[in-house]
Amino acid sequence: MTPRYEVVLQTGLRVPMRDGVELATDVYRPSGSPDKLSSILIRTKYGKADYRLPEPSKPVAMMFAAQGYAVVVQELRGLFDSGGHFALLEHDAKDGYDTLSWIASQPWSTERVGTYGCSALGITQVLTAQLCHPAHRCAIVEGAGGATSGDRQRLGDLRLCGSRLGGALELSMWVPHFHQSHGKDRSRPQPKTDDEYKRALGTLPVIDMLKSIGSPPTDWEDWVSRDPGDPWFDRFGVPSRGLDNRHPSTIRELVV
Repeated sequence: MTPRYEVVLQTGLRVPMRDGVELATDVYRPSGSPDKLSSILIRTKYGKADYRLPEPSKPVAMMFAAQGYAVVVQELRGLFDSGGHFALLEHDAKDGYDTLSWIASQPWSTERVGTYGCSALGITQVLTAQLCHPAHRCAIVEGAGGATSGDRQRLGDLRLCGSRLGGALELSMWVPHFHQSHGKDRSRPQPKTDDEYKRALGTLPVIDMLKSIGSPPTDWEDWVSRDPGDPWFDRFGVPSRGLDNRHPSTIRELVV
């Protein structure tokens, strides 16, 4: 796609949440564009630094900004440079809502925001969308399988470690994922070898699998000790049915 504008990147921003915690945020804006811009919000648990790199890394922030959008890339609470403590899904909806309010209050904002992202970045969109922020005009949710699940037997990404196929935990996927990406102490452990993960998968009880490979503290124990139908999951606003059945207006084409 041919760029329409040069892009100016503003780093080191701290966006305050309702409880005073500040989340690390970058803003990409087109240089020489109209004063007011529609915005695209990307909230990630994998770090915002990669979005600053040129292709073929994560060019989407630069690409959208070069087409005339303001692009806001933010690290989730308790991860990388953001303040607070990470708890899987617990703060995603409210933090997303507060970030939308921050964007809408900026002098360059048209108060029209679309959200974007795949997998975990899609899940946080789904949770935020259910709060119906007036500035949240659309969402592009990629690969968040649980968002279109018709029941609680195949929950895909949406309940993460609650992801089950026919009622069984998909351990081969979620043990490495929790180990590498869900440390509550902000660590990012290097992947284990295939043999080490295989040994972990042979550990019983299941609740001790991450401990067996020396994983940092995570939310693993809470997630694997509950059935997907447990009301405990409702605290996160995770739908038990497909999002299309619950809030049909929350996911639309990107038309900001």
